[in-house]
Amino acid sequence: MDYALHQIGLPAIEAFNRMTTFNQHRAVMDRLMARYADRPLDPAKMRPTDAGAFKTASEIFGQARRHTSFLLDIERLKLMARAADLNAQAKGQDLMFAGGDIRKVGTTLDAMMARRELDDEMQTALKAWFLVNEKIPSEVTNSLGQIGGTK
Repeated sequence: MDYALHQIGLPAIEAFNRMTTFNQHRAVMDRLMARYADRPLDPAKMRPTDAGAFKTASEIFGQARRHTSFLLDIERLKLMARAADLNAQAKGQDLMFAGGDIRKVGTTLDAMMARRELDDEMQTALKAWFLVNEKIPSEVTNSLGQIGGTK
């Protein structure tokens, strides 16, 4: 999953890396900020050449922001995929060690979280999965509930 998501994000990484003028536009923006005291900068109050430079720099910064925002979203998806994998492995381990006792599912992750073995981002991702699993139970969970009620 990590590899697939990386491949999806790769065009944004390459596009960001091609932005060779980013630092030049940052220097232009620094000069404009030093020249004009009004915040936020207002191109309507600038000389025409400065307003054009401001517009160009703003467009470059907007492109960079879109690329980095997309890449952050991809990284969050990777984290959720890793959390889902960890959740599934821990549940399998809990079922195996507990001899199939469904009430023991979750004890491994609960213990790991209590001991702070997982970083804050992973804990947040796992908590999101726990909420999803509570609200949208899997087909397996639904079928286990139906097994006891069938005759």
